[in-house]
This record gives sequence, structure tokens and C-alpha cells, in this order.
Amino acid sequence: MVPWTFSPDGLLRSGDSILIRNKKNNGYLAADIGSRQPGVDESYLINSSKTIQGPSARAVFVLYKVESADVFGNDSIIRFG
Repeated sequence: MVPWTFSPDGLLRSGDSILIRNKKNNGYLAADIGSRQPGVDESYLINSSKTIQGPSARAVFVLYKVESADVFGNDSIIRFG
């Protein structure tokens, strides 16, 4: 088990560790770090897995903002859409 972030206010922030579930097939996004993508440096295969029982090293992803400041200012909130 790997720890993930709980956000009481429901906002995603830079540095949060998250587990992503596909609502359509009820599978979790997982990275296969044992299989590199051929022809691409530092690229790994990802898939959706229904067998993951909870947060694990291959299924927890850490969010980071590319730039510390954006049109909303210099905060850590991740905005999308």
C-alpha cells in the first residue's frame, strides 16, 4: 500500500498523490514500469487495471504544476478543463 492524498476541500494541488479510476470500465490507471515504450527514452506503458485492490506503487501518481505561476496566480491548485 502506498499513501495518497486526502483533500478535505476536494481540490487537487501540486504535490498531491492520487489514484485515478476509469468510471466507464471501473479500472484504475496503472503504469507498467517494467516495460519501457520502444523507441522513446524514459517512457513507460500504462493501462487500466480492474485487479488493483488499492493504492500501489504502480497506480499512485503525483501531480506537479509545470509552472509555479499561471493566470490564476502563484498557488498550488491544479485547474483543468
